[in-house]
Amino acid sequence: MVDEAAERDGEQAALWALYRGLRGRTYERPGGDDLTRLASSLGSVYARPPRPIEGERPPRRVAVAFALALASLPHLAHTLPRAFAVDDDGVRPLSFHPDVVHRVLGVPQWEFDDLKDEADRRAAFALKQARLVGWLASRFESAPAERTEGLFRGLLPDARGLTIQRFQTVGTRLYAVVSGLPARPRGEALGWAPHRSEPVPRVRSRWVDAGLRRSLARSVGAEAGEIDALLELTVAVLPVEDADELIERDGWRSAGWAALTGIGEGHVDEQLATMGEDTGWRQWLREDAGRIEVRADARALFDALGAMRCNQLMWSLLAPILTRGITVDFPEVPDSDDLDMLDFSHHLGAVCQPLLRWIVANDTHATLARELGVPVAPVARALVNVAGEWVGQADSMWLGPPREDQPGVATLLIRHVLALQSSLARNRGIDRDERLAMILFAAHHARESRVERLWRWAAEGSGSSIGWTDDPVGEWFTTLWTRLLEADEPDVDPTEWG
Repeated sequence: MVDEAAERDGEQAALWALYRGLRGRTYERPGGDDLTRLASSLGSVYARPPRPIEGERPPRRVAVAFALALASLPHLAHTLPRAFAVDDDGVRPLSFHPDVVHRVLGVPQWEFDDLKDEADRRAAFALKQARLVGWLASRFESAPAERTEGLFRGLLPDARGLTIQRFQTVGTRLYAVVSGLPARPRGEALGWAPHRSEPVPRVRSRWVDAGLRRSLARSVGAEAGEIDALLELTVAVLPVEDADELIERDGWRSAGWAALTGIGEGHVDEQLATMGEDTGWRQWLREDAGRIEVRADARALFDALGAMRCNQLMWSLLAPILTRGITVDFPEVPDSDDLDMLDFSHHLGAVCQPLLRWIVANDTHATLARELGVPVAPVARALVNVAGEWVGQADSMWLGPPREDQPGVATLLIRHVLALQSSLARNRGIDRDERLAMILFAAHHARESRVERLWRWAAEGSGSSIGWTDDPVGEWFTTLWTRLLEADEPDVDPTEWG
């Protein structure tokens, strides 16, 4: 008991030290090696050991994510590199017989076939992105500077104060490298982390010339609605000072990982900005004989709404973390960019603040009163009462520092990310196919699972009270990969994947 208490105290002290260190970081003062070592040390506490090789089948969420990773692997290892004219070393990707997948994962053949179809659809979207990049590149390659400037203004007509220096194409991405943008952390520059100053400029399809969009749609073979999504996900604006490093870090998108997994697509600021019907207010705010009733527990409601937005946040923050695992020689200890992703005292503000602003806004009260057909005053009173509960819940359970009695959302997310970083580092020496499958599994699991499972399981007392978190990569990946290899010889003929 004494040892457990001492261990808990040590964990809390380390979490507090990391929390204070992250809060004190700035772009100009990113912090020293002490913070990265502390993050690495805590990660080894939170990472869970692999399951025994012989044992029960995995939970369904783990099994489906693993099967989807297997369905995506041939596209990532073979189809997309070939389309991007990238040397894949002539290595054929592993593919396991559906009977083996069923025996090990419990996923029946019909469902595995459906997952392959889904992987095919996502890969087709990545190929359309590559065709779009090729068409746009043909507009400025071997062209005078005026034509390059014209294309830039056509894609970003509102880009005032920016001067195009060059376009650069990589896989599924076209980079407009410009002068006039201030330096910022890489996660913010690439749109993965909520911004602290001005938002990063980006292409918005509704402002792009209609004739250019029609030409793109005909060239790529896409519908009008699809070309809008393709444009916004394909073209990125980068500052010239840090462009080469940013392009390298953006390999997650340019190599097709984002398209295949749904992790790290788009810009998190815009994804978190949408409110209105996202609150589902019609389900919990009712009018009854002129009275306004809130038919939900206000704090539980805030948790539910915050969780939906928090999922979107995590789908962005995990992309640069998973990017580290792609290369053979990725470092064992987190770097400064990884620390940026751990600053949840800032990131969760981007999740909570729009909700808190929405519920007290006069426009919100007027709109809901009009929709309900009642005066504004009773709606405003009801929502202001809810707002008080929301502020209390945000301060106590979302944005607050590490707590000894009950871990808040920020603490649980830090634990989860540190465990993932540690498990990736622990498996950094594995071979090519296994490494690609591991990152695909981690991404698919994050995309298909919901982040609220972390605090639900913590409330239920699942696992150890010291350093507990959900670590699917550490707990399941090596075990399931070994079981697949031992269950049958893998089929290395990739003909069914084209």
